[in-house]
Amino acid sequence: MRKQGICLAVFLALYQVLGTGAHRAVAAEEAANAAIGSAPAGQTSGVSDSMAHQAATEAAQDAGRAGGQNAAAGTEAPSAVPKDALPENDVMGQGAGQSKDESLLPEENMNDNETLFGMRRGVVHPYVAVGAEYTDNLYNLDKQRVNNLLIDVNPGIWLSLPGKKQLPVTLAPNNASTGGYQYEMERYERTDRFQLFLLGDLDYKMYSEDSNLNEMLYRLQGFARYNFPAGLSLQILDAYTHNQDRYDVGFPDSQLTHVFNSNSLMGTIDWLITEKFQLRGDLSFFTLNYDEAAFSYLERDDIAFDLHFFFHATDKTAFFLEYRYIDTQYDSNTDYNSNSNDYYFGMTWDSTEKLSFLARVGLRQKSYDNSQFSDWDGFIFELQTVYRMTEKSKLTFDLYRQDEETDMIEAEDKVMLGASLGYNWDITDKISFGISGRYENADYRTRNGFSYVDSNGNVEYSRKDDRFIISPRLDYLFTEWLKAGIGYRYERRDSNIDLYDYYSNTIFVDAKVAF
Repeated sequence: MRKQGICLAVFLALYQVLGTGAHRAVAAEEAANAAIGSAPAGQTSGVSDSMAHQAATEAAQDAGRAGGQNAAAGTEAPSAVPKDALPENDVMGQGAGQSKDESLLPEENMNDNETLFGMRRGVVHPYVAVGAEYTDNLYNLDKQRVNNLLIDVNPGIWLSLPGKKQLPVTLAPNNASTGGYQYEMERYERTDRFQLFLLGDLDYKMYSEDSNLNEMLYRLQGFARYNFPAGLSLQILDAYTHNQDRYDVGFPDSQLTHVFNSNSLMGTIDWLITEKFQLRGDLSFFTLNYDEAAFSYLERDDIAFDLHFFFHATDKTAFFLEYRYIDTQYDSNTDYNSNSNDYYFGMTWDSTEKLSFLARVGLRQKSYDNSQFSDWDGFIFELQTVYRMTEKSKLTFDLYRQDEETDMIEAEDKVMLGASLGYNWDITDKISFGISGRYENADYRTRNGFSYVDSNGNVEYSRKDDRFIISPRLDYLFTEWLKAGIGYRYERRDSNIDLYDYYSNTIFVDAKVAF
């Protein structure tokens, strides 16, 4: 399955191509930031961050809402990841996307005679992002903190048909989420008969602390969609990621690279039956593998089937029922094999030019194959909102509760409750400011007969973590092809097991060039 996904990823690329024009440098930033959804392990910044990856996809969410006003016509629903924040990569590959700015060069003004590599401008977009970040806690430790200077070089290229000047999509798989994605996927418009998106990039990271940590990471992504005249659409997307988890084990482990390979392949049939009723089905395959045997207990394959039934009450308001089945099979750690049934009721609302949101609430019933494990039945929900305060500023808020796969052998799984808040302000045509904050609570469900030992030798039978992140950022647009930024990130985790406590301060600068 993984080999199949890798091959498909090279030419799959199905994602919508709506576009609010954007500077080429901004588009490059989006592509680079989306890549950070696959950034390495101990990083915390706009160069390689952890929860910011999710904050960035939040921007994709907002762009989708701005671009897709008519849900009945199949327009994009709000994206399910915090936006307006810095990209980041989390433990088990958790993370999310990019921010989208409006272009000073309207797309309709593109000269048909302008070409790059023999193709009309707007079709192919090479870019390079270079960054540096300094952190005072590379390994995320409570004690024995280690400073590090990271240099990051991230060249890449993406193309879209029809041609666009703005990155049309962000695919941000989350390793801990069953099925591979933490949030409801974005939905795409039917404005073009055929849509194609392809992206590939490299991400070379150099560490001052230990050159053995240096790593070449990469990703391939693709999306394609064909819209038939009768309201039927076929879509396929694939995201292959060669990346690292962030350091999160409570002690220095630089002898391990934490490198993983994941692939998410999804096929979709979308049928707009009438102006009021819509049916959509998704079938997806997610695989996760690690280079090192120390993490083999996390390797798994997920198969998920998702069915949505929409009722479009108005052009801008839709209600939906959703059923999702997920089968999770671990490669060697078969005690964790399970299947889940999710039932949702949701709503998308885009009633004004200022406010839009997606909300869904539901129930998950998770059953383990191993009778020694305790099944989980619980309340799950998701809220994604964007409020455009003015033409140059916006506020985003996201909230979720979900059961996720474990990232430690002592726990069956973990129940996650998270919230994020972001603010973006275009001070002038060239200067922009953003600040994001995020909170996560992780409640690990401990396996029978297992326990945790803290740094003082005390035995604990449960683990509960609270994690906080705040990150401001300032960007300057020199030209349509060059953008630079500087930012700061503070991250803190408080756990009932002091071994997992830590805090870190990170300062970062970066520059993006698009050709």
